[in-house]
Amino acid sequence: MHRQLKVAFWCLGIPALCVWGLAQRFYIGFDPQQPSCLFTHWYLVDTWDKDIARGNLMAYEMLRADTKIPQGTRLVKVVRAVSGDTVDIDRYSITVNKSKPIPLFFGELPIIVEQAPEELERRLTVPASEVFLSGTTRFSYDSRFWGTVSTDAIIGRAYALF
Repeated sequence: MHRQLKVAFWCLGIPALCVWGLAQRFYIGFDPQQPSCLFTHWYLVDTWDKDIARGNLMAYEMLRADTKIPQGTRLVKVVRAVSGDTVDIDRYSITVNKSKPIPLFFGELPIIVEQAPEELERRLTVPASEVFLSGTTRFSYDSRFWGTVSTDAIIGRAYALF
């Protein structure tokens, strides 16, 4: 009987602990939007990796109440600018620190959010402990429309699965 308990522990207990440990760090996210603001729908989110760098996909929680996205919604966007960066926004692209423009057309979104494209064209400096996030398609509702995101809202780094 004692030997059977040992075998059960090693065959069931240890794998269960490993799965539990992985579930504490990672989760799978799904974006049901059609069309999506990124070119994928499934993500692996690493909640322990909060390394914020330009170009990283990051999962975050919408903490603001003044957007069309409900507070508490979890989203994934690309970090385009970090604290201290200057972002120039026009109807065709964003430019960070006067580097090569990133094409991001407004598409139909200004109509949906009830803003004229001219109202959205501006220059901003990303405040301390904040990031500027965007999607990769013309349907992305992102920092161009509602501003920067606090780094406290970052859940973890996201990896596109498919």
